[in-house]
Order: sequence, then C-alpha cells, then structure tokens
Amino acid sequence: MGQRDMGKYVPPGNRVAGNRLKVWGASEIRFESINELVFHLYFLDERSTVISIHDFFSFLDHSNFIALKDNKRQFHRDFTVPGGAVAFALGYIGETAHNREEADITFMHFPFE
Repeated sequence: MGQRDMGKYVPPGNRVAGNRLKVWGASEIRFESINELVFHLYFLDERSTVISIHDFFSFLDHSNFIALKDNKRQFHRDFTVPGGAVAFALGYIGETAHNREEADITFMHFPFE
C-alpha cells in the first residue's frame, strides 16, 4: 500500500494516540491456510488525514503471529507515535495458500471512506 494512502481521510471512531503505541490483538480472520498477512498502521492528524504509515508483517510460522486453537491469531508490535499524530487506524491485506483443490484468495480491509 505504502505512500499511495498518504493524505487519505479516515472517518471518526479511531483511538487517540500518545507518544508510544502498543498494537496487540487477535484476528478473527477465518481462513485456515493464511500464507501472508500484512497489517497497515495509519497515523492520523487532527483532520483524520493519514500522515504516516507503518506496515508490519505476520506469517503463520512467525513468532509474532501465533495460531490459536479457536482460529484466532494474535499479533503484537510497539511503535513510536510520529509528531502531529492524534489518532490511528488499522488496515490489512492477506493471502491464503493455494493447493490443488483451491486457488489462493486475497482478502483485505482499509479504513478509508
């Protein structure tokens, strides 16, 4: 995604940011064979405009992406909040592994209008 999302508007409802931000959560994405999952952390200014983007990657075999028994998968990262940021939003894009019976599937979510 990168720089093409700079300056985009994100609607209200995102959390206020401080100097440090710990992003931790569990994904309820239900694909069983996720090959790659990339999260996009968008820092927003007072107009809810994207001023900085940090991508972080999670793989099923990576220590920061833990497969749980109920198909929820955890992720965690720490970030320094850039100057001028007052809120943040998350997006993601992922891809399932393909096999002989199924083609790969790309899935995504972006917080933009």
